Amino acid sequence: MSDVMKVNGIEYTMIKLLGKGKGGYSYLVERNNCKYVLKQIHHEPCDYYQFGDKIQAEIKDYERLRKIGIRIPEMIDVDIAEERILKEYIDGETIFDMVKKWDSTRVVDSTSGWFAQKKNDFDSEHIYFKVIPL
Repeated sequence: MSDVMKVNGIEYTMIKLLGKGKGGYSYLVERNNCKYVLKQIHHEPCDYYQFGDKIQAEIKDYERLRKIGIRIPEMIDVDIAEERILKEYIDGETIFDMVKKWDSTRVVDSTSGWFAQKKNDFDSEHIYFKVIPL
């Protein structure tokens, strides 16, 4: 991975890896002193989830959340050919950090935050909001 990533021919300087999920890697990138999140779709196997067209699923899920009024970072650009999504970067704590602060005893899957229920994210029970019997 180079220090520069392009989205539709526009170069962004990679600052750091923010995290990895079941569908891609998210990087903090910068252009003209503005920070963004660049998600690079990956095709690594996931034993509990079957994927179709990941980039189209991301776009569809974003639109679905936006339409029902969920406040999410803006999707600024999509590069279909390179399977990259450029999103608004919001500085601050992650949901993972906030949940750990609220309840440091709660078991949280730091990779994805979702149970392996063989369902999509909309149908899954998010472990941040469910007590896990140990």
